[in-house]
Amino acid sequence: MSMPKASMIRVTVILIIAAMVIFAGSHDNAQGQTERKVACGDVIESEFSKDFESHFYILKMVPRDSFSVSVVPVGDLLQNAIALYGPTGISLGVSSGGCASQSPSIASGRLSARGDYKIQVANTGLYGDGSYNGQKGGPGVYTLYIECELTRPTAIATSSTPAPSINSTETENEISTIPTQNLPSFLELNKTYEITFASSTYTMMITGLRNDGWVQVEYDNKTAWLNLHQVVLITPVQD
Repeated sequence: MSMPKASMIRVTVILIIAAMVIFAGSHDNAQGQTERKVACGDVIESEFSKDFESHFYILKMVPRDSFSVSVVPVGDLLQNAIALYGPTGISLGVSSGGCASQSPSIASGRLSARGDYKIQVANTGLYGDGSYNGQKGGPGVYTLYIECELTRPTAIATSSTPAPSINSTETENEISTIPTQNLPSFLELNKTYEITFASSTYTMMITGLRNDGWVQVEYDNKTAWLNLHQVVLITPVQD
């Protein structure tokens, strides 16, 4: 016996409402997870404990810089997707068109605004707004890699990382002419070097050194301070 038309309409409406509730619930679950602050160069291991789970990471960036994010799972079964969001919450894109994959990656492109950028890692496929598309990746352990391309060295002192204070008996000119014996044996004052850190290489001249590891340099036609403890490679520039 066929179902009356009115009953069919009621059943259809109920099914649509149920689907909307499930969709909204998955979106709320995705946006309700704890956020963790991260930095350029971080390598983080984390674990999904259930289906349809998201982890959120907050990365502070400035204009002209860019960053990329990749996820490598442990084993062969875990599937992931990554989504990026700007400081106002606008979507910057999802990995692999939103489909969950075994080793997804995504790049931000050159940034226009400063602020906190959100990284969403999920064990399911993602729509652009961060809601789940129903593709299940399951629980498992993964490693998150965050790489940045910076327009200025992070190890150079800025307003948030001030340079070492100068004693009242010292002048900048005196600091810039500190005797060579205070420098590491492989460095020379007033010589230009290619210095690598934060996955980028910068050309600068060393003009002075303090005993706490801060080097005074000429960079981009400005006097700045560089922390030698954050440097991974120094190569002399041939005259």
